Order: sequence, then structure tokens, then C-alpha cells
Amino acid sequence: MDPITAAGIGLSVASLALQAFAGCVKGYQLFAEARDMPAQYHHLRIRLRIEQERLLNWGEKVGLEQERIKNPSRLLQQNGNLIIDIMLEMQATFRETVIIEGTYAQYDPQPAPEDSTTPDKLRPTTPDKIRPTSMMLEKTLMFLEKVPKKTKSRLTWAMVKRDKFKTLIDKLIGHNTYIEGLLDNVAMEQLQFMQQQTYMAILQLNSNVAELKEISLAMQIRTSTSTPSLHTSSDTSEHDSSRTSFARLADFKAQQIALDEEPSEMEPIKSEKVHVEESDDESRSEAVYQSKRIWIEWKYYDLSTDPRSDWNKTIEKRIKKLAILLSSDKKPEQFGAPHCLGYFNDEEERYGFLYRKPIDVPPETTPTSLHTLLDPASAPSLTKRITLAHSISRSLMYLHSVNWLHKGLRSHNILFFYPPTSQPQYHSPTISGFEYARPDLPDEKTDRPPLSKDNIYRHPHIFRDDASRSQKSHDIYSLGVVLVEIAYWQPIDKIMGIGNADRDLKGVWKVRERLLKEGVLKKVEGFVGEVYARVVRRCLVGGRELGVEEGEDEGGAKVGRKMQAVLAEEIVGKLGGIRV
Repeated sequence: MDPITAAGIGLSVASLALQAFAGCVKGYQLFAEARDMPAQYHHLRIRLRIEQERLLNWGEKVGLEQERIKNPSRLLQQNGNLIIDIMLEMQATFRETVIIEGTYAQYDPQPAPEDSTTPDKLRPTTPDKIRPTSMMLEKTLMFLEKVPKKTKSRLTWAMVKRDKFKTLIDKLIGHNTYIEGLLDNVAMEQLQFMQQQTYMAILQLNSNVAELKEISLAMQIRTSTSTPSLHTSSDTSEHDSSRTSFARLADFKAQQIALDEEPSEMEPIKSEKVHVEESDDESRSEAVYQSKRIWIEWKYYDLSTDPRSDWNKTIEKRIKKLAILLSSDKKPEQFGAPHCLGYFNDEEERYGFLYRKPIDVPPETTPTSLHTLLDPASAPSLTKRITLAHSISRSLMYLHSVNWLHKGLRSHNILFFYPPTSQPQYHSPTISGFEYARPDLPDEKTDRPPLSKDNIYRHPHIFRDDASRSQKSHDIYSLGVVLVEIAYWQPIDKIMGIGNADRDLKGVWKVRERLLKEGVLKKVEGFVGEVYARVVRRCLVGGRELGVEEGEDEGGAKVGRKMQAVLAEEIVGKLGGIRV
């Protein structure tokens, strides 16, 4: 066969694949928007919508768009007929689930009213540079409008075979898993990243406890359909782990919101039950509780103020909430946060959070902070430093995905537990220092930290006279400072030449300006490369670099979604993509 004829056949197959793909997307759309669906099926509809996003992500990855079909991808050229067969099988699965046989055009031709139960929030839109799956949906449906026998109708629940609806979801999950298996490992990794962004956007756009629980239930559905895959079991396991983590995030966010609506049952531990050891570190101590060695992190308060004041009651309520959330079994591992055993009032102007040590180290092992390790003479390899930077940024991404602010991200609060004869595990640091953490909610009062040397990690806007609440961009700025430390493998006060950060507060407040102007980023680039340096600059500059226009409220769901997308793709993704 001559090349021209072969190209023509390939183009024809790709066009047919696009038509079959568009038909599948329309099938998803009809079922996801079905009217009068009973409440007990809501989690199945959510999973249907998520599987639609999964298909759209895959279609975008392999080039199933009208403007790209004249130059079909290698996957479409090599597997076009197989893809068409799978798509037709998918369409047949949709048809089998409805009572009326025939084309979708027969279904409910009346204009559909607004349906409050339709999970529109599960169709995230992301502007600018982020790959928008909603745009892919619009393109696909626009293409379908050009196909003969177009349909603008909507399905009603009365036409759905209820006993087959769960089977439909099961088969769709299997079909998606199969077509994803046609991708090579690099494309599969990129696709999983795209889907992770979709999950994060869903979390940003949902703040209703009942809806979050339905999302979690939807993500816990496991298919019984047998689907062969070209990928290893570890790839499949990682994919399943991503969905499980998303379910835990939804559960955790629901628990966090519920704590604002319901009284907490956790009571403080009696101080006499905690045996605290002397320590030179004002923020952290070793202790014994219930005959086990633990560690404590302290939060100080002003004993001179009335303990019955509204503000002190707010602080105590927040401490209790933090202890509950940090003790939760629903807390995702990706937070990197320690497990809290409770809290107590030391009655010496401080509260103590009790933390369990990792079970895989000897009980006498004490936490070692990143700040302690920062010595240029003993810097770890470039690979280990980049791995550490990626791990810390990933933990912050997960915290922000449930609208949590850390407010204390610095090298002193990045911990490692390892025996003296071992080395730190830079891929799995423990993120601590949650004493000022809080949900990023409009009615949450900010608890401003005291003036100290730690302010060198905080955004200077926090200390202005007209300063407003803490924001996600302030956490990301702190991340940028820590990334500079990791690049130099030196504490930031030494890098900036600030002798006494406790006293030189003006010098501390000018750190951001100096970091951006005094050639520091050039040295970062020399130490760890251009990509890393660009990530650091984005963190330090903030604003539009994080997807936030001037005057926009970072606490809003839409802005939060944009920031989450930038954090995921332009910070976490870029650091994770560096190869040494």
C-alpha cells in the first residue's frame, strides 16, 4: 500500500474514532444530567461525571479533537480500530441501560429546567494556561452538533433501568481503565497528573458536608470488570491509590466543616499525666505519656488576658479542632503531618500538642529538623534535595486542597526521624508546626504569630498596619523561602546575612525584596537548575504568578481553584518533573 493511501485510511479511522468518542461523551452527558434521579443514586452520578472527566482527559491526551484529527497521534494510527470498537461498546452499554430502544434523540425532547441535583460543581473550569477538561467537553459536544441526527434532548430517570445503572458505572470504569492501558508509561503518568488536578478542582468547588461524603462514596466504588492493561501492577496500584487519597481528602474536608457546625467531644488531657522533659527548644519537647515516649509542640498564649474573653475562647476552640483533625484516621498520608494524641494546657502560657512518634524508629529517636541539617559542608546530593523540595510542596498542595492554611512553614518545622546510624529519608519528611494553622474560611479570625526570628519566613504583607487575614499565597511564599534554603543548603538568615533575626526586624521585612533583587535566584539556578529557580520565583512573587488577579479574594472557591491548579502544575508538577 502506498504512503498516501495509508495516510488516507489512517485519517479516516481517526475521524471515525472522533465521532465514536463524541457519541460516548454525549452518552455520559445524558445520564449525568438525567432528571428526577433518586437521592440514593447521587454518588453513582458523581462517579459517572468523574469517569466522564477521565474519558475527556484521555481524549485530550491522545488528540481526539477536530482541529488535531488531520494529524492523528501515533496511538490513533496504531490502535484506531481497537479504540473505535471500545467506544462503540461503551455506547452499547449506555443503550442497554435505558428502557426506550433507539437513538438518544427519542429521549425527552422538552427543554430541561434547571436541576438542583445536577453536580455542576463536578465540571471544573480552569482558565489560562491550565488544561481545561471543560473546554474539551465543549469542543466535543460542538463537534457532535455537526454530525447528522444531532440530539439536544435530556434523559429522565424513568427511562433508566435502575438495576443496570450500577452495572453501567462498573463497565464504564473498566472501559476507561482499558483505553488508558493503551498509553505508554510517560503519557500515563501525565494523564494521572491531569486527573489529579480534576480531583483537586472538585474539592475546591465543594464545601457541603453531604456532597463531600457523596464524593467520597463515589470514589470508593471498585469495579468488578476484568480489564487487561499494558501497565505494571504498580502503575495500576498508584492510580487506585490516587482515587483512595481523593476519597480521604473529601472525608477529611467534610469532617473539618462538620466541626464548625457541631460541638467537639475531645477534652484536654490533664497536665499531670504528661511528663515533659527539659528542652532548649521553646517550640518542641520530648515527653512521656501513658508510658510511651512522645514529642510535644507548644503554642504560647498571653496569660495576662482574661481567659474567659471571646478571643481566648476562639483560640481554645481552634486548638481543640486542630487536635481532632490531626488525630483523625481520615487525615491523608500526603499531608505529611504527625498523628496527634491530644492536647493539654500547661498553665505556663502555653498549650501542648502531643504527637506519636513513627512506629518504625526506636522510641528514643528524637525529631531532627531540616534547619539543623542545613550545613553547606554536608549537603546531600542534588537528587535528594530536589526530592525533598517536591515532597514539601506536595504536602502543602494537599493541605490547600482542603482549604487549610499552615501559617508556620519553615525549615524548623520540617522534621526527620532516624536513628544516629542512619540517614534522613528526604522523600518523606514530617511537616509539623501546626499551632497557628486554621481553615481558610471567611469567618475564621486570624491568629497573628508573635514577632520573632521566624518572621523571616513570613510574607512581609502580614506585618503591615493594614494587614488583612493570612492567605494561601503567604504559605506559598514561605515555601519559596524554604526552597531557597534547600538550594543553598543553608539557613535563610545566613544566606541573607542577618546576624540577629530577633532584633533586626526591618532586615527581616526586607527579605522578600532582597531575594528578588540581589542575585539570589541566579545562585539558586546555578545550584539546582533553571526550572527550580523559576518555581522559587513564582512562590516569592505571588499574585498573577499564582493565578490571582489584583483585588481577588483568595478565600473564594473560584480563585482557590485557580491557585490550586497553579500550585499543582507550575510548582509541584515542575519540581516533580526535574530529572538529574
